[in-house]
Amino acid sequence: MTALYIVSSESGVGKTAIAAGLGRCFEVSGKTVRFTEATIGNNLEDSASQAAFAAARDLKAKVIIIAAYAGKPALQIAGSYLGFKDTAAGLVLNKVPQSQLGRAREEAALACEKTNIKFLGAMPEDRSLVACTVGELAQTIAGKVLNNEEKANDLVENLMLGALVVDSGPEYFARKDKKAAVIRGDRPDMQLAVLETATKCLVLSNSSQSPIPNVMIKANRKSVPIILSEKSTDAVITAIEDMLANARFNREGKIDRLAAIIQQHLDFKIIDEWAVG
Repeated sequence: MTALYIVSSESGVGKTAIAAGLGRCFEVSGKTVRFTEATIGNNLEDSASQAAFAAARDLKAKVIIIAAYAGKPALQIAGSYLGFKDTAAGLVLNKVPQSQLGRAREEAALACEKTNIKFLGAMPEDRSLVACTVGELAQTIAGKVLNNEEKANDLVENLMLGALVVDSGPEYFARKDKKAAVIRGDRPDMQLAVLETATKCLVLSNSSQSPIPNVMIKANRKSVPIILSEKSTDAVITAIEDMLANARFNREGKIDRLAAIIQQHLDFKIIDEWAVG
């Protein structure tokens, strides 16, 4: 059995997601896949660093390093993992904005040449992978769905807040689609503005009462669920953001989507050879 050891010096960079996507790729190619998780800390510059190196050596593992792009210089990213240079290791840049994908690839490839770490590719941001359903969102904020409950499985990919909007409501809310818009329950003007745009659900914060009839009529006409929450706007936003940040990959279609992105953007041939070797 060959071990692939997925590491990062940061939390929340996508280790679980990439492991799941690679697992699906291996399954499709006929390999048996088993997962195990080891917690050694997130800072590879302290004692956890030595533990990570030792674990890789003990397992005789090929190391896949995951780093979030976040605009950091590629040489700085690759240089953080020089301890793995004596082990077969490769770097994956994750969460790269589509507009910066080409530049990120070039910079990382050059940086990895200088550190003897193989560059395996750059994974673009994909909002569909961090989506949640309308039903999950309602549950997270302890909200009540007032209408269109059949839309509970629709995916929400973006979040917008209706406070402090300077320009016209519809123009502002049209900037994002597939969104949940959080509006105070006492702002029917903003609620109507949201419903002029592509919206997955309308969340009314600070409210225990249904919206005015015009809002409900328009929401039903557009098949937009309205979720009522007594929580403050800040509490609602925080809860939804946390849920989106920690979105898991067990929903139907997400794993296959991950696998497709890996096949397209990573050097899976090398990873597959590591898995065999």
